[in-house]
Amino acid sequence: MKVLICGNTSELPVRKLLDIFPGVWTVLSVSPEELYTHIGDADVLIPEHTMVDESTLARAENLKLIQTGPGYENVPLYYCRDMGIYVANAPGINSAAVAEQVRGLVICWLGFGNTGREVARKCAELSV
Repeated sequence: MKVLICGNTSELPVRKLLDIFPGVWTVLSVSPEELYTHIGDADVLIPEHTMVDESTLARAENLKLIQTGPGYENVPLYYCRDMGIYVANAPGINSAAVAEQVRGLVICWLGFGNTGREVARKCAELSV
């Protein structure tokens, strides 16, 4: 089985997949520019922050699954449905990281005097 990971990614996800499925999967990390060339015989596509268009998917003769992150706005869903390609996402996968970012921004605001007090007052109105 050939898995393509497309986008700006490190080798860590590639190594993890190969550790879990040694000798069973071929995992290739490609740039968005290389996707069109390599998708022809791929079984699974993981497009990390990469738009995937219909012309690229038309070359994918073996593609069975596209695994996205929390959303799937980078994949033409109707086209995939018509071609029998499953699309799976991972809802909530980044919610902890987003919550940490928001908390950090709120703490930052609270350090700015009048603005911080106003933010705290508005948050209190919302029982936050």
